[in-house]
Amino acid sequence: MHNKLICQNKQSDGARNQTHTKKMKIQTLENTSTEDLLLAFNNSFENYFIPLHLSLEQLEFKLQVDNAQLDLSVGMFDDGKLVGFILHGLHAATQTVYNGGTGVIGSHRGKKITKQLYDHTFSLWKERGIQHAQHEVVKENVVAKKIYEDVGFAEHRLLNCMRTKEAIEATNPYEVLAFSGDDMILGWMEDDMIPTWQNSLQSIGLQKDRLLQYLVKEKDEAVGNLLINAASNRILRLNVRKDRRRQGVATALLSHASQKNPNLSVLNLDAANEEVMGFFASRGFDVFLQQYEMTMDMDD
Repeated sequence: MHNKLICQNKQSDGARNQTHTKKMKIQTLENTSTEDLLLAFNNSFENYFIPLHLSLEQLEFKLQVDNAQLDLSVGMFDDGKLVGFILHGLHAATQTVYNGGTGVIGSHRGKKITKQLYDHTFSLWKERGIQHAQHEVVKENVVAKKIYEDVGFAEHRLLNCMRTKEAIEATNPYEVLAFSGDDMILGWMEDDMIPTWQNSLQSIGLQKDRLLQYLVKEKDEAVGNLLINAASNRILRLNVRKDRRRQGVATALLSHASQKNPNLSVLNLDAANEEVMGFFASRGFDVFLQQYEMTMDMDD
């Protein structure tokens, strides 16, 4: 949810890069193969709230769009085997890291491995000047949420994940244009809420080769925009210019996209935004998962 696509920095001084805990060892992941990471990832999430089993290609893509930095990601190794990990992406402009996945395989749970990994991570962040950290945790996963709170994260907002399986009918049809690749326009979009990591312009730009963009234009100017990951049929952005809202533009965009594949989904919408929630609900979308976005400022 490609080694060449991951930042591959040279390994730091071993004194900074490794921590020993009895028979186990903590170290960063830049020298860990994607295949070994995949095995640990799938073993860690085999009994998760939502079934999660990635292929090698899917993990490579996840690392790509999360902008994973393996020299900022850490793992616990037991006799050379990766048994726990935290993957971190980076937004360099704001010195913000994103937890793209934390996992401990079943045989090693109950050993406070996640806390040990974070204790090691904080020293890495200090060296790199990291200022902020964020991630999401499933609402029902109270054990994980407590662990994150214990290491310093705080609940920021509740997020809704929604999906529909039915085609959407447009009551006010507009001509919808389709674009992909370098023909897409990303910079003009207006947001009513701060996007989560996966829906940020950085993440969108890193998956441009898989995106479909639908536009409604008037007088050669875009008034509505819909971005979809063509592989997952997941909505990344839906924006309508403020002066053209409540005129059927957004519905026309969704309708056009859903005619090709009605199984649309949209992740991590701010649950407190009643207007956005109401819009998607009225178009047949149902909430299938809720997550907390959690944040931490290193100055705190």
